[in-house]
Amino acid sequence: MTPDAIWAKSAEKDDEQGESLLDHTARVLRNVERLRLRCSQVADLCRMPRFWERVTLAVLFHDLGKCAVGFQKMLRNGPRFPIRHEVLSCAFLPCLLSQDAYGDFVWIATGVLGHHKDWVTLQEQYPRADPYMNLPDALELVLREIEVTFYNCGIEYLASFLLPLLPPHLKNSLPNFAITVEEVQRGAHAAIRRSLDAYTGLVQQLAGQNFAAPQVLAGQFLRGVIVLADHAGSAFLDFSCLPALCSCPNMLAAIHREPGQLYAHQTQASQTLGSTLLQAPTGSGKTEAALLWAARNGEELPGQPPVFYVLPYQASLNAMRSRFVKHFGDRIVALQHSRALQAIYQQLRDKNHAPGDAARIAKLEVAIGRLHVSPLRVLSPYQLLRGAFQLPGHEALFTDCAFGRLIFDEMHAYEPARFGQILALVEHLSEHLGVQVLAMSATMPAVMRQAWENALSSAGKVDTISADEATFSRFRRHRLRIRNQDLTSEQVVREIQCAAERGLPVLVVATTVKRAQTLADRLARRLPPPCKVVVLHGKFCPRDRFRKESDLLNSLGIESRNKPTHATVLVATQVVEVSLNLDFDVLFSDPAPLEALLQRFGRVNRIRREAERDVIICTSIPDGCPVYEIALVEASIDVVRSNEGALIDESSVSSMLDAIYSGEIGSDWTGEVEQARKDFRQRVLASLRPFHSDSSLQQLFEEQFEGEEVLPEPLLAEYESQCKDDPMLAPLLLVPVTQRQLMRLHRENRVYKLRDSTLVARVAYSYERGLDPELAYMADNI
Repeated sequence: MTPDAIWAKSAEKDDEQGESLLDHTARVLRNVERLRLRCSQVADLCRMPRFWERVTLAVLFHDLGKCAVGFQKMLRNGPRFPIRHEVLSCAFLPCLLSQDAYGDFVWIATGVLGHHKDWVTLQEQYPRADPYMNLPDALELVLREIEVTFYNCGIEYLASFLLPLLPPHLKNSLPNFAITVEEVQRGAHAAIRRSLDAYTGLVQQLAGQNFAAPQVLAGQFLRGVIVLADHAGSAFLDFSCLPALCSCPNMLAAIHREPGQLYAHQTQASQTLGSTLLQAPTGSGKTEAALLWAARNGEELPGQPPVFYVLPYQASLNAMRSRFVKHFGDRIVALQHSRALQAIYQQLRDKNHAPGDAARIAKLEVAIGRLHVSPLRVLSPYQLLRGAFQLPGHEALFTDCAFGRLIFDEMHAYEPARFGQILALVEHLSEHLGVQVLAMSATMPAVMRQAWENALSSAGKVDTISADEATFSRFRRHRLRIRNQDLTSEQVVREIQCAAERGLPVLVVATTVKRAQTLADRLARRLPPPCKVVVLHGKFCPRDRFRKESDLLNSLGIESRNKPTHATVLVATQVVEVSLNLDFDVLFSDPAPLEALLQRFGRVNRIRREAERDVIICTSIPDGCPVYEIALVEASIDVVRSNEGALIDESSVSSMLDAIYSGEIGSDWTGEVEQARKDFRQRVLASLRPFHSDSSLQQLFEEQFEGEEVLPEPLLAEYESQCKDDPMLAPLLLVPVTQRQLMRLHRENRVYKLRDSTLVARVAYSYERGLDPELAYMADNI
């Protein structure tokens, strides 16, 4: 027999060879070794000294069942093979584990059987014989269909090709391989049944233990490592590393900084080990501080586990991915969110990549993200929460996280219930999986700091880093002004107009999409050319939002070399608060919680071209705008009123926030966070077990996302054209709507489905204004 006679994967083309079982197994074993180097300490976490030996032997056997004649025919375009190949693989386990001096059999059998399907699936497919119902053993029926060729081929392949792949120390510890085809065939039923029983017994044993018990973690890591190594091997991908993530000097070189150029908080971050809280002004280099913290902690790690940079919104994730790619390269940075494929594709097309090349690169980068092979991830917290809700593949996700470094940015953006869930997950990751956490924000009241410390302290001391007085002094750049009118009042609109006519880039932030659209319409009618009014909110399709943000960054971004030749007025909602490095000269804003206001301030005079610039807050709370808690907004108005006319001192931000959260508001916020944290531990984390996906928790996870996506009818013709000509761009024409808006559209019979199940809404939409759910689309008006 030649090594390429047995395939593990089908050929991509009919006239080509498929991937041999030898090559695939060798690749997966190499990935196991890379994972061992990346996170060797998981064996200590689960208190299993022979963890990596058991994983290696499970991988050696995991696909041996593919030697079956029927399976090989299927890989060569033959009929479907009905028998699970991992079940057949177990027929050969006693060849090497008949004595089982180390108690390895149960774990190796579980690793082989569990590398594709959950335990319950195999239990249903291969039940035991039931003497009371006179049913035969399902395995007997299966094995009657297996030719003797399978056993002969399996033994020869194992002995001649696979065993030499083992590292010497493991190969030498195994008994001499001497077994006949007849012995294997005669004992196949008992071997497979013993393996299935071992799998069942282990799963039942783990079900009675705490979700963080060492054996439960061992099961999680066992399946996680095998799945990670197998899936990456199937995609011909390796687990890469980034030297900058484990060396501060290398990181400084990558981000083009010299030690003498750092702010004090950045220097301190580069010297701090363990979980840390960081507070510094917007625009003062928190991202660079976070990368230096990750590099310093990477210097102390025995392996090179990944770094996760967590942000709340897709727009901020896309922007951060572009930022990191400039420093580290495409293959190093993985973008992980539901629209990552389209976002990367759009970015590549904007750089003039041909459609075919852009699609190929985007698909590869998304695959790299899904397969957990890159060392630096940019992701939403929901990608991490997937594991806690036991969605398929949760073991791989948690194994990937072990001993990783998690950076949480824009923490002010989460409402209390979601924040509580994140804290519960972080507590588990830090206490039981060795994860180190950096949480940072320009706005961190004492109640939030305490919540983070409560979640992280069980894993050790939590450090705190704050910008020094000199840095805070340099970032005193905003003069606070108060207007006791509504943002849409004639007086304020006239003031906005005057600022634009003086040539100033103006930022206007309204509480709702409707207010932003109405205000932009009024300003567009009043401002003469070449003044430009731009609207930005969450009801644009991703394609248009990408373009708008790109245009804004080109003209008003902090790295833009193109000085605008005319005034721009950006009328936005709170979407402008997240990771858009824009620089305006004046702000006019609806009232909002102080955290949100401070983020808006950070988009004004961002690079301090002027000593100070005005930020103007209107104190009239709009009617029918339940975006924020009224009490929180009112308390924030009181604080800004007390600072009217003052130059905002960033060092006083914490005391301003503490004044807001010191009473009932703070206790209510803390109570909601703690209740959500407790509920998440009891309802979600407590049921976390390996070899099992929970459909009820999957439904609970999906309920986290309020809203749907619809295709505005004005974009229907373009959508249909994109589906034919450039299908990867088609989803970028969908717009998010709330469940309430969608229900209203259904009641008014303004929604219908396309053949591909896409929801089409008869609503007005334009590149200039975005979606207007209240205005029906009239084709003759376009």
